[in-house]
Amino acid sequence: MNKSQKIKNPLIISTGIYRLANEKEPNYVNNILEFYADHEALVDIIDGVELNIRTPEIMETLILSDKSTNFLQSLNHNTLHYFYFSFFTFNQDNQLSPKDFEYIDKLKSINDKIHFRSVVIHPFPYNEKEVLMLYKIFHDKLDIPVFNFESMLRDIDINNTDFERLFVDENIGLLLDASHAVAAHTSNSLYTFEYLKPFFDRISYLHISSTRRDLAYYDNTGFFCPSKGHSMFIETNSEDLILFDKVFEFIENKPFLGLILEQCIKEKDIGPLIKEIHFIKKHFLQI
Repeated sequence: MNKSQKIKNPLIISTGIYRLANEKEPNYVNNILEFYADHEALVDIIDGVELNIRTPEIMETLILSDKSTNFLQSLNHNTLHYFYFSFFTFNQDNQLSPKDFEYIDKLKSINDKIHFRSVVIHPFPYNEKEVLMLYKIFHDKLDIPVFNFESMLRDIDINNTDFERLFVDENIGLLLDASHAVAAHTSNSLYTFEYLKPFFDRISYLHISSTRRDLAYYDNTGFFCPSKGHSMFIETNSEDLILFDKVFEFIENKPFLGLILEQCIKEKDIGPLIKEIHFIKKHFLQI
């Protein structure tokens, strides 16, 4: 892979990759960042980290150490993943609470040091005013250039009418989760590549991880998942890898696409991640 290709398609790793191995520890997101920082070989093969903030509790307790901050500052393409806006309690006038603005101010202090290139949040059935307010918060107040909603898998999370309503403004982007879209083809989910195709022009970032049908399961809501998402490509059989042909086609037609790895590794071992990164570089960045 030449240097120009590296700049065009940055490779980013999520702190969520090692969540299950660390989340019982206090301030575990910072601990994962320090874990990354301890492995100098990572700096040579990644372009950034996606800071994955799943809950208000993480936001409350997150403190970035000097070690973590210096590591992130050594990278040039960090991003932010904000999951649940249930604590963004919009009132009838579409206004936020003092606590909400406290979180925003904390994010701003982090962003002033890290300079996130983009933010992605999970879609909820926000109304038009709420969508535009969220965009103004992240784009105008925090100065994060790209604002995205993530493509989902389960229709029970957000129905298609509500999902389409989120993109009321041309500045609202879509982050394509490849694992979600691939898994949708093995279920009755609406959110397949075909359904998402009209939004492809809005996509500049991709969550990339594998999916395995041999690990089908029921989630904690009783929903049957016909394949296990956020799996490792290096552990995926050839029949499931074929499902990603549509992802290859998509990447070939995008002039810029940031690839964000979201694999799940349950042990504090950097080896599988290094192997997975080399797989991604070979098969997704050298096509």
